[in-house]
Amino acid sequence: MVNIPDCLGYQLESALHLLNKLGYDVIIEETYGKRSVKTEDVRVIRQKLLGNNQLQLIIAYF
Repeated sequence: MVNIPDCLGYQLESALHLLNKLGYDVIIEETYGKRSVKTEDVRVIRQKLLGNNQLQLIIAYF
């Protein structure tokens, strides 16, 4: 079983730094809240292991 760090709620930069350091290839998908405005506060709201050391992060702007 693979131990993947739980990055939910992390700021995107922190999550990418941690996952890249551990050797994961990260695919980022964006989603928007009610305001549909890009802000500086970008956080991970979902993560999914795709296989072959690939992780998908769904991010949202707050």
